[in-house]
Amino acid sequence: MAKIANGAGSSCAIEGKGIAVVGSQLVNGDEIISTPSRALTFTEREGVTMPADFLAAVKGE
Repeated sequence: MAKIANGAGSSCAIEGKGIAVVGSQLVNGDEIISTPSRALTFTEREGVTMPADFLAAVKGE
């Protein structure tokens, strides 16, 4: 089982850890490309920056 390497960061965290979102990378190099869930949506708006830790670069990139 691969662990999540990056995710939503401080914009949506559970117990201090950002949740996985479409676009999150896994430690084995895979990327989450889809989800059956429609319960939560992140919207990026022009002129409004996302938190620095949202899908932050994984070490070694």
